[in-house]
Amino acid sequence: MHAYFIYDQDCSFCSSFVNLARRVSRSDLLQFVPADSWIEDTDVDLTQTALFIKNGVSYTENQAIAGVLRELRFPISLLGRILQLRIFDWLGHQVYHFISTHRKQLGCKL
Repeated sequence: MHAYFIYDQDCSFCSSFVNLARRVSRSDLLQFVPADSWIEDTDVDLTQTALFIKNGVSYTENQAIAGVLRELRFPISLLGRILQLRIFDWLGHQVYHFISTHRKQLGCKL
């Protein structure tokens, strides 16, 4: 089953994350799709949040990032599992929103 990560290709932080994820991906089953190329309907504004879809279930924001991390090689996949735990959800949400709010200014290269 394929998994999809839909991201804002105009965001240098997002694009850097995708480039890193591609390098350590376990398989071709994880597809990275720029938001303006995604043709299916979604309930979210793809210019404002990342979206991860696997097995028909959608994850947004920090849970989308954790979903991608789970699909990568060990030990990064372990980080994704940890970040999906409820105990880290509040902090992950705060970090995600800080980054998404400042994403245009974050000219980082991962």
